[in-house]
Amino acid sequence: MKILADAKYAASVGQLAVDQGTEYNYSRGTGWETVRRWEGIETDIKGLMAQCATDAESIRVTRSGDSPIWQIESRIGGVDVPDSGEESLTVTDRWELVCNNIEQSIMLNPIAIAAVGGSSGMQLVAQIYQFWIKEKYSETSESDNRDGAMNAVEEKFAAAYWDAAKTLVGKLIMGEDKYLTFAHVYRRTRVCTRLSDIQLNFSGSNMLWTTAQILSFEQPPADMGFALGDIPVTVWLKIPPTVTKTAGQRAEMVYEYWGATSADTLLYAVYTG
Repeated sequence: MKILADAKYAASVGQLAVDQGTEYNYSRGTGWETVRRWEGIETDIKGLMAQCATDAESIRVTRSGDSPIWQIESRIGGVDVPDSGEESLTVTDRWELVCNNIEQSIMLNPIAIAAVGGSSGMQLVAQIYQFWIKEKYSETSESDNRDGAMNAVEEKFAAAYWDAAKTLVGKLIMGEDKYLTFAHVYRRTRVCTRLSDIQLNFSGSNMLWTTAQILSFEQPPADMGFALGDIPVTVWLKIPPTVTKTAGQRAEMVYEYWGATSADTLLYAVYTG
């Protein structure tokens, strides 16, 4: 591992430069880099410049005004962070609550269902629409038949719901059959130096979880900034983890729980662990 060692810079010409410490920076595009800084008088800093140049990708030398103190900064890219026993970076967790946007049929919109008198009213809307489609593409289509059918169905509607029903049918006829809604996503990201530091979490993937099961399994911190139990979600679908690892860089594992108000147990197994 290419980390600048103190002993390497103990040459006589630079031995009076004062080490200001080491830091490790990470960029998704370039990976890890080691940054070392020293302060000293001009002759000592110039002595370090030649030595740093053998390994560093960039060197920066500065001086504060007329001060006799100079600073030098050396950066080495493409390095690993220190192994355990040096200054090991620990596994870090990030918890997020985000939203997925979902397109659904307007026939499932709770506001529209209420506007036409509940689920039975929505069934009548579907009947009107289906009849209109049938008549539109029939070779013997007659407007009188359509109007008669509309009038017959209107009699089944309470007067307060009829205008909303006609508006909804009009939207369906014009192809406006979808509306945008959102679903909560509970995301956990684990970042580490080596994949061996974490265990890939496939447990219960593509299965339905309750909020209580997630809290028991994940043990999230109390100071996340949100309470999972306060989210209006009945069931969660766990998405399998994705892992990103680049040579010489950190490893990242991400997995999610997608929230819903209901789910079909015919299509998804229920987590019982």
